[in-house]
Amino acid sequence: MRLERNPRLHAGDYRGRGQSGRGSIFMSITYQPKKILVIRRNRMGDMICTLPLLRALRKNFPTAFIKVVCERKGEPIARACGAVDEVYLLKKGVNRLHTLLLNLRALRGCDLAIGVKAGFDRHLAAMIRWSGARHRIGYAPGPRSFHYSHRLSLPPSEESQIESCLRLLTPLGIKESSMDLHLDLPASALEFAERLAVNKAFNKRFITVFNLSSNRDQWPTENYAQLGKLILEKKKGLIALSCLPEDRHRADEILKSLPPNDVFIFQSSSPLELAALFKRGHLLITPEGGSAHLAAASGIPTLVLWPQYSPLEKWKSQSDRHFNLRGSGALKMISVEDVWEIVQLKFFPEN
Repeated sequence: MRLERNPRLHAGDYRGRGQSGRGSIFMSITYQPKKILVIRRNRMGDMICTLPLLRALRKNFPTAFIKVVCERKGEPIARACGAVDEVYLLKKGVNRLHTLLLNLRALRGCDLAIGVKAGFDRHLAAMIRWSGARHRIGYAPGPRSFHYSHRLSLPPSEESQIESCLRLLTPLGIKESSMDLHLDLPASALEFAERLAVNKAFNKRFITVFNLSSNRDQWPTENYAQLGKLILEKKKGLIALSCLPEDRHRADEILKSLPPNDVFIFQSSSPLELAALFKRGHLLITPEGGSAHLAAASGIPTLVLWPQYSPLEKWKSQSDRHFNLRGSGALKMISVEDVWEIVQLKFFPEN
């Protein structure tokens, strides 16, 4: 078992971002772009890691029109970023060429295009090239440099995802160190959380959230039930079981093991509703993944559970209120006793 606290990155942690590495094309862009296209595909956590880049673009180009092109899981996060003027949801075709043709009109018309991925993606690179932007920034190995007018060598494999995103600003002369991940939640999400607080009688109770859903490894259901009993004995609070529909059966099993007045199941219709719940909470226990990044954007203290071989340094959430607990194998190898020890030490210190 190994516990790591997330350090908050400062300006000094970005030494070397201005060095492109062998084979990179580095012609500094010195003009003020009028329209900026940012393409960030993949999942919710990927888009959260892109927020500092988007805010840095807004800070340095306050009058530019910034357009984000993304897939469905990243769309609500992009819409909750106040630095963005327009969000376009990619249409899916029967193959890559068909997808490109379906979205071609939405990709055109910008003078600066940035393909955001900490590596080379042929489909992303093609969309950036077909955008027709004069200046095109992205990561690519030498043989694929023709896609980008400003190509960066691939970042270190263990580098933080956020830092790899910010490195893409180097050709623009921007050396950004802000880790601002906050979300501008819509009124509907905030009102939903308020209704939930009233219905479940949050009052001044200590709210612990268990996130049961993960697109990778999962912590055993019986472990959550045992941990829930220990937390309720210690804090006399309320436990929220956050899950997706496919994990509802796990939440139902945990519910049977805990006092019915002290636990409830929460199925959000959007990640922004979940973020609003996180803002009301006092502690989150979650496997690594998108929910941990959403928690960093919400500010809730969090214990993130990691299997042994997941790339922690690359994907850990950047929050000084988060702690990472890495197991010696799969998540099931992390015991309830290990988690409870850390919860008491870091989140329930004695007065």
